[in-house]
Amino acid sequence: MAWADGMAMMRCVGLAVVSRVVILATLLVAAPVPSRAASFTIDPLKIVLSEGQASTVIRVQNTGKDTLTLQLQPRRWRQEARADRLEPTRELVATPQIFRIKPGSTQLVRIAMLGKPDPERESAYRLVFDEIPAPPASDFIGVQVAMQITIPLFISPLKKSTSEVKLAVMESGANKLLIVAENQGNAHAHLKKFIVARHGDDTVAPVEIEMPAYLLPGVTREFQVPRPLWMLESSEKVSIRAIGVTGTVEFDGLVPR
Repeated sequence: MAWADGMAMMRCVGLAVVSRVVILATLLVAAPVPSRAASFTIDPLKIVLSEGQASTVIRVQNTGKDTLTLQLQPRRWRQEARADRLEPTRELVATPQIFRIKPGSTQLVRIAMLGKPDPERESAYRLVFDEIPAPPASDFIGVQVAMQITIPLFISPLKKSTSEVKLAVMESGANKLLIVAENQGNAHAHLKKFIVARHGDDTVAPVEIEMPAYLLPGVTREFQVPRPLWMLESSEKVSIRAIGVTGTVEFDGLVPR
């Protein structure tokens, strides 16, 4: 399964992230509640289309024991007010949009863009795969879980595209730092982790924080990270590195108090 890691996001609707759940019975006892959930994989987990490649094929495999029904909905992806926002779009078409897969079988889904790419800036989307749960057996007692997986899709602009991330850092409470990352480029950045180190001092072990995230073009995002112990009592000049899929961005300077 693909978990929420900045690349693909999975929601167990009815378990970890509850937005739609079918309660088939209420058990007034202190015992585990049985649950049923589908299991499927998607390949690839990231798609890039362009003027030279206007469509591609996705493989969806049912790795569970029951026949699976899925609905695929393309969504425009924006990052605003420190949150991701998905909107309906007619700029992509998926075929088929609703399909059934038998256990162990694979469904091929074609994704194509309609129209031409933006001339200046990369366009971002997410493909949302929603499970449509089958009616439960008459003797089933428990919770029926509907799975949702979303994967990113990008359309490259007509001009050359690249990300350009700038970093800044400031205090955020007694034991936190706030790393501000701004993507000034015209393509997305895919960050994997931050490394915070004492500037010019190799004797102090750096702090590594796994924090995978996408940063879309023109977007600024804030990341709160633990303040290293060697910074708790005095201002220190720090070196911060943002490790991304395609490169590393660095910041050196004092942390404003």
